[in-house]
Amino acid sequence: MITTIEDIAKSFYISKYYLCHRFKEVTGLTIIQYLNHIKIQQACYLLIDTKLTIIEIGNECGYNSSMCF
Repeated sequence: MITTIEDIAKSFYISKYYLCHRFKEVTGLTIIQYLNHIKIQQACYLLIDTKLTIIEIGNECGYNSSMCF
């Protein structure tokens, strides 16, 4: 299971630095910025299309602390 940037880099046989550099060069975003963007998009979808609470949506989208809200 891939859980870190290091894991992603290892799966492509490249360094973490090179992965981060190329990702930002190609997308204009850091990997963390990109992941946060995806999480927010998913949270917006769930707010509109489900009856989940905000806490449930936060947990579902990877925001596992109420301190994030």
